[in-house]
Amino acid sequence: TLPAAGATQTGQLTVEIAGSGVEGAPVAVCTRLLGMSRCEDSPEKISGTLDARGRWTGTVPIGEYQATVQLDGQWLVADLKNSGPGAFTWHCEVKANESCTIKLTR
Repeated sequence: TLPAAGATQTGQLTVEIAGSGVEGAPVAVCTRLLGMSRCEDSPEKISGTLDARGRWTGTVPIGEYQATVQLDGQWLVADLKNSGPGAFTWHCEVKANESCTIKLTR
């Protein structure tokens, strides 16, 4: 069935980071930005904090998202040199009624 007129389709987005000592760390999630724009500086970001398992999960409108986490006063940035199979992801596409996970590394 089609969604009701004006209804926004949503999916689940999870941001996670492995390691200890990350509970309560600030998270910034935003639609995928072009160029050198930083997610934490976006006026339209979604803010949250990591839970005890190093995760933040939220329901968001469908689309492409990127995320960053602040650890020790510094926002993590993508390591574009280490992309490819098995690499951590800094962005993902949320589809209707599906889930997507962004796995960050420090």
